[in-house]
Amino acid sequence: MQVFLSSIGVVAALLVAFYQVRGLYPKSRIRLKADLEILAALPKESQERKLVQRSVNAAVKAIYGDGKLVVHSWSDLLFGLLLMIGGVWGTIALALDGEYVFSLFPLVFAVLGSGGVMNAFDPEE
Repeated sequence: MQVFLSSIGVVAALLVAFYQVRGLYPKSRIRLKADLEILAALPKESQERKLVQRSVNAAVKAIYGDGKLVVHSWSDLLFGLLLMIGGVWGTIALALDGEYVFSLFPLVFAVLGSGGVMNAFDPEE
């Protein structure tokens, strides 16, 4: 029973990490900052300014979205969930058998699976 409750804590921690990391897209933000600097340097009536403005608008929408969670890669989501579920199950099974040291190995797969789940929602793909 104690192992089951501990595994719930691990899954909860992974979900919290997912929601904290989900909004961080450093490459997107760096590109957006560069686009904003270019936009400020362009004359107001130029065609290039309109193109850069569209790019800035799209980047802002991609980073901040409209509050909806959109899956961009179903394969990453499904494979990540499979790794997470299998890793937690393997950890519990080994821990119940008394193999506490070896139960950490499947836990690595659960953590890797959480990365796959987070990647599934990344619009940069």
